[in-house]
Amino acid sequence: MKYYDRIPANGYLFALSNRDTICCPYQKDQAGIWTGDHDFFDVSEYHEVHLFDSTTEYRRIQDPESDAQAQEFLFTADDETETDDFFTFEERQFIRPEYADKRTEIAVVNWFSYSEDDRPYLVNYRLRLIGCGE
Repeated sequence: MKYYDRIPANGYLFALSNRDTICCPYQKDQAGIWTGDHDFFDVSEYHEVHLFDSTTEYRRIQDPESDAQAQEFLFTADDETETDDFFTFEERQFIRPEYADKRTEIAVVNWFSYSEDDRPYLVNYRLRLIGCGE
């Protein structure tokens, strides 16, 4: 993993495959990434992986229909400096109970810019952990 050293040591995991969806806390150490149940998490088994805390998100996207190499991204709060051509909008969401053992709130930080005719359009987004409680 290209950004392994910059993935948050503790945070929240959201992963999708054709088989299942995982939403849970995780911990990272030198040996790998471990879910809240202390199970090893293999990113290669999922076509979309998000590992995030309150300031940083690691994202890995793999087309399940392709042999192409997975794309990896790292987004931080530092990337969200607003300018005349760029602004953010944050949406708060609770993870549905069937996907999370604990009440978990995240934010989707949407990054917008403006088209030539001054219409806003979505450039990217970042997941941000707000809280994971009982």
